[in-house]
Amino acid sequence: MRLRQRVFNEQQRFEMPSWRGMEHDEYDNLAATYLVAIANGRVVGGLRSRPTEYPGYKGSMIADKFRYLVAGDMPSGPTIHEGTWFAVEHNLTNGCRNSVKDVLVLGHLEFSLLISVTQIIGIVPVAIWRSLFVSRGWPVTILGGQPLPPMKILSVIEGLGVSSP
Repeated sequence: MRLRQRVFNEQQRFEMPSWRGMEHDEYDNLAATYLVAIANGRVVGGLRSRPTEYPGYKGSMIADKFRYLVAGDMPSGPTIHEGTWFAVEHNLTNGCRNSVKDVLVLGHLEFSLLISVTQIIGIVPVAIWRSLFVSRGWPVTILGGQPLPPMKILSVIEGLGVSSP
């Protein structure tokens, strides 16, 4: 969460709550799973994955805060996860940053397959969806079209357990 603080609050100027140098929000709860990349004892990347539905709760950051980006029904269910706060340390070389991205993406997909996730939803630049998922053969569906600066739109990776490369 310190990496999230640096990347999102300090570098990208988001205004998320923080405490003791750690960014957090209301979706950091017992249903969330955190995937973390560590190099030389230091956190250099991470992301949060959480179901959009679990006992006593139905919703997601996307549904609650960015619903206007979705054309049609909002994907939701216990096997539909929301991937958020994908962050990589900025002071790494390009090669290291790319390696961290690869480890996080593949780790997220492996984790999702392990726990029978069928879809992952998220808000990211289209170019990142293409470079990280489509280029590896994973099907991606664009759910909306209203851009957020800079050109962020909602996407979903579908059929994780069926059409993996």
